[in-house]
Amino acid sequence: MRLSTLFLLCSYCTIFFITSLQAKVTHIDIQSTSLYQNGKKFDNIGTYDVLKGKVYFEIDPLAAINQAVVDMQLAKRNEAGMVNFSADITLIIPTDKSKINGSLIYEFNNRGGMLLPYVDAETNALFNRGFIFVSTGWIGELLPNKNKLRLCAPIAYGENQSTLTGKIRQEIIGQKGKNRLNVNGLGHGAYEPTGRGHKTATLTKRMRESDPRQVIPIDKFYIESSWDAYHCEKDGLPEVELILEDSFEANYIYELIYEAKNPIVQGLGFAGIRDIISFLRYEKGGTNPLLDFSNQPFINRTISFGISQSGRAIRLFLYEGFNEDEQGRKVFDGAVPMVAGAGMGFFNHRFASPTRFSTQRESHLFPADVFPFTYSESTHLFSNKTDGILKKAIAKKVAPKIMHIQSSAEYWHRSAALSHIRQHPLADDKIPENVRFYAIVGQHGAGNGIPENKKAGSIAINHTNYSPFVRTLIVALDDWIKTDKTPPPSVYPTFKNGTLVNWKAQSVGWQSISNISYPTVIQQAYTANFGANFLTTKFITQHPPIIKETYPIYVPKLDADNNEMGMLKVPAVAVPTGTYTGWNLRTPKMGAAGALLRLTGGYIPFSKTKKKQRANNDPRKSIEERYPNFESYYSAYKKATDDLVQQGYLLEEEVKGILELAVKNRGLIE
Repeated sequence: MRLSTLFLLCSYCTIFFITSLQAKVTHIDIQSTSLYQNGKKFDNIGTYDVLKGKVYFEIDPLAAINQAVVDMQLAKRNEAGMVNFSADITLIIPTDKSKINGSLIYEFNNRGGMLLPYVDAETNALFNRGFIFVSTGWIGELLPNKNKLRLCAPIAYGENQSTLTGKIRQEIIGQKGKNRLNVNGLGHGAYEPTGRGHKTATLTKRMRESDPRQVIPIDKFYIESSWDAYHCEKDGLPEVELILEDSFEANYIYELIYEAKNPIVQGLGFAGIRDIISFLRYEKGGTNPLLDFSNQPFINRTISFGISQSGRAIRLFLYEGFNEDEQGRKVFDGAVPMVAGAGMGFFNHRFASPTRFSTQRESHLFPADVFPFTYSESTHLFSNKTDGILKKAIAKKVAPKIMHIQSSAEYWHRSAALSHIRQHPLADDKIPENVRFYAIVGQHGAGNGIPENKKAGSIAINHTNYSPFVRTLIVALDDWIKTDKTPPPSVYPTFKNGTLVNWKAQSVGWQSISNISYPTVIQQAYTANFGANFLTTKFITQHPPIIKETYPIYVPKLDADNNEMGMLKVPAVAVPTGTYTGWNLRTPKMGAAGALLRLTGGYIPFSKTKKKQRANNDPRKSIEERYPNFESYYSAYKKATDDLVQQGYLLEEEVKGILELAVKNRGLIE
């Protein structure tokens, strides 16, 4: 590998011309610096600096460790035979470097946006402890946006630099009154149609995933591509729009299949994450921006964190062997895949589309839920194949400590139970010693803790705020890595305890409530025919894919209040004012009535009085039967809070805000 040089430009740094034979980072261009949150001071830390710029990579396409990157061999090479690519980068660092606690949290950002600073905003538990926060662009399909972190990945070419082509499939949800929509979602680019693709594209529509497809004639639509002049140095993906002669019908699923060209090497996003973290952690000398005065890295612990899409990305990153750098060193000591369910994703494939996922209705046929599901090795239900997400990492002795955090919603929308059960024979999985599971009553995105009067779908939204758990567990993970301090025990439903059961109403123990419909559908992970060579080439050639088998799905059992058992509960759920669900249903007005409302949970309040409870034919006890007054409620609520602190699930600094929330919700009791 050729010598590499880092040019670090920032308000308080000089320019270094130090070289390294090993680094895969050729240079970092810091283009702006500012004070985080306009100079807000954090307890015992002071202010943070925000550095934004671009990081440039060069990696060896022939190195064995890089063969996990799909189509790596098909990217253009420089004169030294290496592959170049780049990514946006953001670093958030204590201004006073002596306040750095030695731990770096890398966020696998969600579609280019960092979410962890918002998760921490209520109490600043992480910023107050001196963590460094880093994120880079790892997704190549994002369109230019100054507020998004983007990957600029090279195009894959065929033999003799010929254009690679292949059929791809897009799903677009119709919007009333619109006649043109981005085929890959707002803010995302897509693969450009070939000339033949324009002529032979097919378009269908349906309301439900299982409905017959209604064909739209080719003379009633066309596809249009447009580029931004600043998109990835003239490479990358254009914005592709589907344009109808007539308007889209609201909420219909439009399925567009066309021949496309110029797939990008999307898997380089994972290689870039691996190499920037290895660089920041291990590189000594003037090239590393995170060095102390003796030219030693400030960083001695690294944690990856990701929500939803990016939580699934962490799981695939680990499964495909990216937690080992080129020198055989561990990249991440810890990992927090949050609300990922049992899935991985469409992240390292030919014609990859990282934004895609799989739910009961929308985007159902994209390869987000593919075996293996468990961190330990387990046997596939249908093929008898044995595999595990940590198999490669364990073999190379680079497995991180993991805190897998999921909500009630993932059991309904993301087949979450598959992540902690063995399919064949059916049993609870034997969770590895380096893994903890925390299943929390709540929905896919934490709420603010205050019920809404309006309905999100068939019922009100699940407003549970479980962010205090997340902050506490990240701190516990750092302590686990640093001092081997045992973290709080896993909490999740199991077959052994009778808290994990079939999802149907009779099995879970659902108590019927007037005017409330229990779901008759659930998201089921499946095996599918994605094409003859999908497992070896990571290239989908069957459009649409054909489902072959579906996995049995299990959810938490319910108590007499229809609340889930075997789950970690915030005080507002432990001392409930209603039923908190992981599901919500679409209404007739939305279309596809009775289908799951994507990734959404629900809340069904208890009747205030016994009289109303009887009038509503509600089997659940009323508020007045449970809590004679607010003081009795608050006393039980405070005890639940104190118990969680004692058990290690809540930091002391979280208590004040949690107790204030009870006071804000006083009207639920009185």
